[in-house]
Amino acid sequence: MKKLKQLGLPSRLAEDCERRRGNVHLSWLGNPNENKSKPRIKSVSVILTPKLTYKLDLNKMRLKILGYDTPILGYSRTLTLYKDWKMAEAKLVRRGKDWYLFITFRKAKKKGSAKGENKEGKKRKKKKEEFKLTGLIAVDINEDFIVIGNDKIIVEISTRLNDAYHCVLEAQKLQKKYSYKWKYSKKIFNRITHFYRMERNILIDFAKKAGKWVIEIALILKANVIVLERLKKMINHVNDLKKNYRLKLYLMQYSRIQ
Repeated sequence: MKKLKQLGLPSRLAEDCERRRGNVHLSWLGNPNENKSKPRIKSVSVILTPKLTYKLDLNKMRLKILGYDTPILGYSRTLTLYKDWKMAEAKLVRRGKDWYLFITFRKAKKKGSAKGENKEGKKRKKKKEEFKLTGLIAVDINEDFIVIGNDKIIVEISTRLNDAYHCVLEAQKLQKKYSYKWKYSKKIFNRITHFYRMERNILIDFAKKAGKWVIEIALILKANVIVLERLKKMINHVNDLKKNYRLKLYLMQYSRIQ
């Protein structure tokens, strides 16, 4: 941290960089491999503190970061919904030549008296007691399809597991072909990371959309209970499976979908 200050970084920004280094070190310590290599930072990113290392003005759509005042470009439309929320930590990530800022928001609780809180608690208990089952749907998560429905209607949603698996295979082919070069050649390294990033984006996008589709189907069927299967012990015997099936099982991301 002293070296960072000597380089001219502000003290608070130096602390944020030190926190990032600590997170990488902790993740390296949690690695179960016995023959551990030195901890390595794979992506360039920094954790920023609100009002100290970055400031965001949602009314003017401007951002002050690291002493620079810049307009916000390419922001999500939902950003305007968080004007009344408090800004928490943000993460500045570099992807290729572009920089992305991921900000978390916190909603402040309304201040109320103890009597008011007790009344709200009693109302909640009454609501729980008055719960009535209007309908039920079951969700079965498989590799090729996600099956949703009940006794009357069954809906099948095809997964994008094969697309993600194709991206992983392309990246592994390049790693095998350039086994000694890919870590030192920027073009090959960027191409490999491009395939892995595509695979991650495909799976996250499908998981979010699948959850939304399940809720929409539940609303159409007027069901207020969704039943999911337990998949905790599914990966216990994964070493006994074939390599291709094992990789697909890891890529499926059951917990994210649930």
